[in-house]
Amino acid sequence: MRIVLLTVLISAPSAIVALQAAQHLRDSRLELIRTEALGIARVAAYAQREALDQVDAQLRYLAESSKWNSTSACGQEFYELVELAPIYFRFAVAEPDGQVKCSTAAIDATTSLGDRSYFREAVETKRASMSAPIQSRVSNTWTVVAAQPVVRDGTVQAVIAAGLNLAWTQDLLESLKLPENTIVSISHRDGRIIARSPSPDLFVGKRIIEAEAFSKTVETQSEGYAYSAGLDGIARQIAFVRIPDTSFFVRVGIPISEIDAAASETLRNGLMMLAASLMLVGLIGWSASRHLVVAPIRKLFDTTDKIGSGDWTARTGVDYVRHIVGPLARKIDELAAVGQRTIRAYRTLSAGNRAAHGQNDEIALVKAMCRVAVESGGYRFAFVGYRHDDARRSVEQIASFGDGADFNVVAAPTWGSDARGQGTVGTAIRTGRPDVVRSVASNPRFELWRDELLRRGFAAIASLPLKIDGETIGTLTLVASDDDAFDGPELALLEELADDLSSGIRTIRETARRSAAEALAERALTHDALTSLPNRILFLRNLAKRLDHNDPSRRTYIATLHLPALQEIFDGFGYILGNTIVRDLANRLRTVPGVEGTLARTATNEFALVIEADDEIAAGEVAQALAAASAASVEIDGRDVHIPVTVGTSIHPIHGSDGDDLLRRSAIAARDCVRSDKSYAVYRGMSDQEYAERLALTADLRAAVAQRTLSLNFQPKVAVGAETPCGAEALLRWQHPKRGFVSPAQFIPVSESSGLIRPIAYLVVEMALAQVSAWRDAGIVLPVAINLSTKNLLDGDFINWLEQQMRAPGSPGNLIEVEVTESALAEDPDRAKDVLTRLSALGTKLYIDDFGTGYSSLGYLATLPFHALKIDRSFVRAMGDSTQARLVVASMISMAHAMGMRVVAEGVETQDELARLADLGCDEIQGYLFSKPLDPDAFRSKFGGSFQ
Repeated sequence: MRIVLLTVLISAPSAIVALQAAQHLRDSRLELIRTEALGIARVAAYAQREALDQVDAQLRYLAESSKWNSTSACGQEFYELVELAPIYFRFAVAEPDGQVKCSTAAIDATTSLGDRSYFREAVETKRASMSAPIQSRVSNTWTVVAAQPVVRDGTVQAVIAAGLNLAWTQDLLESLKLPENTIVSISHRDGRIIARSPSPDLFVGKRIIEAEAFSKTVETQSEGYAYSAGLDGIARQIAFVRIPDTSFFVRVGIPISEIDAAASETLRNGLMMLAASLMLVGLIGWSASRHLVVAPIRKLFDTTDKIGSGDWTARTGVDYVRHIVGPLARKIDELAAVGQRTIRAYRTLSAGNRAAHGQNDEIALVKAMCRVAVESGGYRFAFVGYRHDDARRSVEQIASFGDGADFNVVAAPTWGSDARGQGTVGTAIRTGRPDVVRSVASNPRFELWRDELLRRGFAAIASLPLKIDGETIGTLTLVASDDDAFDGPELALLEELADDLSSGIRTIRETARRSAAEALAERALTHDALTSLPNRILFLRNLAKRLDHNDPSRRTYIATLHLPALQEIFDGFGYILGNTIVRDLANRLRTVPGVEGTLARTATNEFALVIEADDEIAAGEVAQALAAASAASVEIDGRDVHIPVTVGTSIHPIHGSDGDDLLRRSAIAARDCVRSDKSYAVYRGMSDQEYAERLALTADLRAAVAQRTLSLNFQPKVAVGAETPCGAEALLRWQHPKRGFVSPAQFIPVSESSGLIRPIAYLVVEMALAQVSAWRDAGIVLPVAINLSTKNLLDGDFINWLEQQMRAPGSPGNLIEVEVTESALAEDPDRAKDVLTRLSALGTKLYIDDFGTGYSSLGYLATLPFHALKIDRSFVRAMGDSTQARLVVASMISMAHAMGMRVVAEGVETQDELARLADLGCDEIQGYLFSKPLDPDAFRSKFGGSFQ
């Protein structure tokens, strides 16, 4: 009976210990899971906020630009964004009343956003807003709409609405490293799920079961915990975190069954251990004396009571060999030691997650992790070391904390194969796996450092690899003062800590790289690569801000410095010397007082700045000083070559209120100086009547292009000595219903300045192809030349379209020839050469029009695939009165033939001119002597028989 009573007395505290241990483990496990889930939710919420910050920044940029105010530009800008940034689903711009003015999706003319709550919020608050989840009526996909008001002078001008493609949200969730059976989702505050991992197809668009309770909870809490029965029938512990400044929450749930299973396992093990202990007590109890049992049991009871209260440092103090309950005492002490180390690792992990939250500096992050490992985790020393790929394969101590600040100096670890590379640090780096020494005193690998480490109280060391994209960059090393530290459960938690630290470092580095790339991209967009000065974009942006804040009564002077001979230097001496001259000029301009803050390079051969002056006279003096400071000579092949510079200014608000107009007009004034042989001029402008007339002509021309009332006449080209046309030039004609015939000399400059030259080029190509095709069907096979302006030649979209038209099945593209003026080649020689080479590859014959009137290098022209050059009619007319003109024409013909090109003379009107050209060897003529330009019917009537 006494033995039974003794057994009951012994088993009772042990059973209590087992139950308390199970409950404590359940509570610890629950807290660990809650903390882990909350940490994951915070990371996901932070990443979502970063993505939304990029959306906010992009929408603010679009709102600050003027793209939204033009329907065509608006649509094009947004289509490019949808293609380049997959985060966007679609875009729309709406008037303040909600009427949609443009969208990347097909819309009804009456489509309005005025009844949408997010739209009304954006208009009323004049701040960005975001919608609740919306299901597309077209694709049935779920989206969220971000609305950005466009505010000018305190008034909402429009609202830019961007439908966000939630696929990026789903991708981010699926990229998270989650514990087994864990779910993570993003829900609106009303419980609607917009993204979930795993199984998004089954749950996205549905509401969580506890939606009503969840909505009430998040009214007062931005993060916390909740219980969920789960749409999939699995009960989970939920941690939720609000995505900052939104109505969306990241929810991370871990099944509660895992918590209960761990507690049950602990209880089962405890009871099994208790049963084994009772059997041992029963066997030896018959011979044990009372004093050998009661005292040790009391110690066991006291110890288990402390452990049950959370004091995992408590130990039984029972001799494991002498006392009958020694084995049980050993198990209890071992359980306490394991629990103490596990709690230490858990505290370190939890504190590490808190310390890492919000860190955006790598060094600060690793220092914080070392500090919490010692202060919160109770480790003796912690340090982070990064590997170097030098000859020694050294390891640099980046951060440390605790009793061993000079550890790296003393140990000098490497990750090589030498003796100093055999420690835990070097081994972990080489293998990419954690390396643990649980007893420094007995491990032979630490013979080199043993005495020094033991003197410092270092008993066990664990080095955990830090990996980024699969590459080990270093280690997090922790030192404990107790032997046998870093067992399985403790090491598993510490590996999570190292993974979290690696993830934090990766995130910081990626953010830094992205920021650096964005800064480089922004600088490339806004600065000139050669001089490092602001470019045209940044100059106009800064000028607009300046003009917005200027006193309306105060005048602002915009100056442009023009280098008229720069292209000749590029062509004749190369870009290296030309660029050297540009850099030297920029450096000299920087030294002029008051220039540095506004100086910019706005074109290849132009600089611009804002002049601070009280009146036009003072501004002129500054401009003259700039011209004088810019004037210089450079030594080329041992000779001093003068580089001319002209300066033009425009005045705000006299010459305009828009920065682009002011800059353009100052550049016009600078270029006018070249023709008038001046160094400085102010923009002359035009009279109100002239301006009104030009606007009216522009409007009429735009209507003529849209209604396709322009037409083509054709002037034949004839081989010298022949009677039949060998080709024709298509000449654009405009018969105005009220003005009558409008000369190309009048409307072509208008088309250039108004941007109509582009649609006109498309129209001319279409009309020429149609007429050549009609003639071909009628038996008249005749090549026709079309004229391309500088803007057409450098318009990549037009050239691509032209190639498609000429290659189209059935197209008479082989009969289309192209004429470009010599001056058109000078604006961007490299691009012009590329375009001409592409056209020549199609079999297109190319002509240099108005030859002799431009400034192109003959050496450069010789490299281009021209078929022929056309001598300007001014030279043809001058031959009769000027021997010098005759010699010039003879030289042109001789040079062209030497280059393998034919020669066409324009404007031939008399037999004497024809005879002189024939004597000089001219190949073809074009002019009134043979025929004036004819409409298609007259041309066929006059020359059709020649082709039968």
